[in-house]
Amino acid sequence: MAYFPDYKYEIVFASPKVNPATDETIKDYFSVLNRDFSDDEKVSFKYLANDEFKNSILIPTMKSSSYDADTSELFLRSFKLLDVFDLLKSFDNLESTSDFISDENIRFTPSEMQIVTQNSPEANSYFIDTVIEFIPANETQFKQLLLQKKCARRTWIYKDGKKRVEIWDAHNFKTSSSLKGNIQSTVHWRSRKDTGLIKVILEII
Repeated sequence: MAYFPDYKYEIVFASPKVNPATDETIKDYFSVLNRDFSDDEKVSFKYLANDEFKNSILIPTMKSSSYDADTSELFLRSFKLLDVFDLLKSFDNLESTSDFISDENIRFTPSEMQIVTQNSPEANSYFIDTVIEFIPANETQFKQLLLQKKCARRTWIYKDGKKRVEIWDAHNFKTSSSLKGNIQSTVHWRSRKDTGLIKVILEII
């Protein structure tokens, strides 16, 4: 900034994969950074991880690389090998399909999930993200109520139609705790690919 005072700067921290609890903490710190640095200082901070890393860095890089014949760089070499053996879909399909599947606003019934996993061409290449739903739907409101009542009902829904209902004793849950991080740290969530978990409903009781 001392050498180029007339420019604005954007400092980017990028990571392909960050676990949910850490991701939430980092986002909070980046909000603080952007709040504390005024416009007069001409600097902003950007954090890219997980889906944002994929959409902003990985997919654009792969698209640009498809026109590059230089294979001296290891990433390009690996990428070209996949392309040679026809292991890559077209980038347009990759981008649209991935964005569709990972959208947390999408809701699948067990029968709809059965159709997707058995019949769609995406089934072998993508793992559909498990949905987390809160009742009440507003996550901030849900968290406030949970801190007051110290318990909630958790319903685990699987693609074969089965449900597992349990009461969550949340006495150890704190203001600094992450709702989604708590769910995503459980055995049920970590084994979702094997068990076919498609949805988790958290309900204040």
